[in-house]
Amino acid sequence: MADLISKPKAFWSYERFVEGPTGRAFLSLKWNGESGAIEMDGKRFEIRKQGAFSGQWILSDSGKELLRAGKPSSWSDRFEVSGRNGNLEIQGSGFVRRNYEIRRGSQVVGRIEHGGWFSNKFFISYDEAGIEFLTVCFCLWLANVIWRRAAST
Repeated sequence: MADLISKPKAFWSYERFVEGPTGRAFLSLKWNGESGAIEMDGKRFEIRKQGAFSGQWILSDSGKELLRAGKPSSWSDRFEVSGRNGNLEIQGSGFVRRNYEIRRGSQVVGRIEHGGWFSNKFFISYDEAGIEFLTVCFCLWLANVIWRRAAST
């Protein structure tokens, strides 16, 4: 299992740095919508939402689709991700805390865990043999969308 830490750009920011032994990245989320980017290794991967009410996001590299995520229900905190690592599911796992599990079928292959009540850090652990770093960053970016939605209600 690889361990990553995610810190915000500023305390109340939804832009995040992610770093660990498998890589470093910067996750941006536009203030006026649910699109953004992941920057890593000098490359920028664009994330765009497929329409205002679609519940679909695409991560692309120079216009080529790499990953696709869908939110089957607007009432849940679950995403289905498909692409280079096969099919994954991101599911909220904590009632009060902002934790997520990354699953392949019934197997947990990663976790996103909140650092605590007074922390804005997140700790990510994942099976680096089963998921690549970019996919984990995309999963964290999607969870970030849910956290921002929850904060604005």
